[in-house]
Amino acid sequence: MAFEAECPICDAVIPLEESEVKVGEIIYCSYCLAPLMITQEMVDGPAIDGNTKKVAVEEEWEGE
Repeated sequence: MAFEAECPICDAVIPLEESEVKVGEIIYCSYCLAPLMITQEMVDGPAIDGNTKKVAVEEEWEGE
């Protein structure tokens, strides 16, 4: 199963490895390098290709 998130800063689609998909995990946008925290794996169904799950992220500020 593939996973992806959408950066709330630059709107880029970020491909993720299954091992990275844990609530509370900090990831970095591969385009703008913004730190993002995974808030939940969406369970409302797969993406268009039928094999990719969307993951919800929010901007993570250092020190929080």
